[in-house]
Amino acid sequence: MSLLSPGVTNTPGFGPCIRDDELRARSERNKKRNSLDPRAVAEQVCYLLSLEPELCVDELVVQPNPAWKA
Repeated sequence: MSLLSPGVTNTPGFGPCIRDDELRARSERNKKRNSLDPRAVAEQVCYLLSLEPELCVDELVVQPNPAWKA
């Protein structure tokens, strides 16, 4: 069984859109202190995708942060 739920990843998609300066600064500090490197998350996704075909990956969900806008 594998469960990958990285929480906050250290990417620019979360934080810059926060309008309150103090909250944005706190969020950015927290992200730097507690977030995962997105490469570590990508490595785990690649591992799951490389498993033998006999193994069944029932669900793989990649969901962007809803606050992030391209």
